[in-house]
Amino acid sequence: MKKQITLIFRCKSVKLNFVLLLQKSTPKLLIGFFYLFISSCSFHNTYIADHLIKKQIVKNTSEHSERNWLSDGKIHLITIGTGSPRADEKRMQTSTAIITDGNFLIFDAGSGTSIAAERQHLPMDQMNAIFITHFHSDHIADVPMMVNSSWRLGRKHNLPVLGPEGTIKVVDGINQFMSFDATYRHKNGDGNSSISFAKAIGKEIPTPNEKVKSLLFEGLNGLKVYCFTVSHSPVEPAFGYLIQHKGKSIVISGDTRKSENLEYFSENADILVHEAINKKILKKFLEVTVQYPDDTSMQIAATTAVRVMDYHSSPLDAAEIAQKANVKTLVYTHITPTLGPFLARTFITVPMFLEGVSNVYKGEVIIADDGFHYELNTR
Repeated sequence: MKKQITLIFRCKSVKLNFVLLLQKSTPKLLIGFFYLFISSCSFHNTYIADHLIKKQIVKNTSEHSERNWLSDGKIHLITIGTGSPRADEKRMQTSTAIITDGNFLIFDAGSGTSIAAERQHLPMDQMNAIFITHFHSDHIADVPMMVNSSWRLGRKHNLPVLGPEGTIKVVDGINQFMSFDATYRHKNGDGNSSISFAKAIGKEIPTPNEKVKSLLFEGLNGLKVYCFTVSHSPVEPAFGYLIQHKGKSIVISGDTRKSENLEYFSENADILVHEAINKKILKKFLEVTVQYPDDTSMQIAATTAVRVMDYHSSPLDAAEIAQKANVKTLVYTHITPTLGPFLARTFITVPMFLEGVSNVYKGEVIIADDGFHYELNTR
């Protein structure tokens, strides 16, 4: 005669019913083993859960951040975000980091880039300064969060935010905007340092004349950051930045039309980080939108596309500047429009994006993704 027993097995909220048909001949050892397995389930679940939680805590702490980049004798360039104002599932908005010899500098901070910086394990508590190229939202939306998160994660020094005239007004607004949050978190024990460090310190500089660069920041171990003007009218002022350290130079364009002033200050640069809008792709886009004259969203998108083409640079524009200035490596960022999924990128958009570039520029060319990391040796 057979006897049926139903065993209920629960593991992580999943209930499994095991039906055993027991006969006199069923080995008791097998039944005992099965009960032992079930009784140990909660132990294994707890062990696995504890291990995963510990791993996540370690991953999220500053001890896991790339702190060695601050002292390994190299200049590290990281494109935290490489997108534009338009939503792109692959890219946050614009932000670039330079890390070297105790210096951790941020250039622009568009939406989503503070989260991206943490995901990329940058040493947020060691952030020394934030530089603003201009006041378009996709370049400053996450400045408040860069200030706040670097403080929450342990920054114990003042954080200057530097840029063109108007920066102090923007920073005052940021401090006011984040004041309640800082107060609450400080009372709750967050920040691990004085609440005074939760505020940024604004510093601005008058707009330099053409072919004149202004020293805006002197960092540790001889690092210097200069600003100069670029052409982004009607956005005025708009800055590009020249970073010099131990005989190496990096230029960050900000948003600009093809600019002779940018070319002038990019002379012999090791890296030029330059925005790029593919106007050919946008023109194809416009050809599609005109087929929908009654679609409001299509017409708004078309109007925006026409306007942005006028005050941005194409990949070919940037390549021509890099060639004339004898730049060693050209890094494209602020990628517009989106390059799409893998197949579209491989066979359509990237070839269109780079069309003609190799004919005019003979150096290294990189289309940066979020988290792209480039190293320069200084020793």
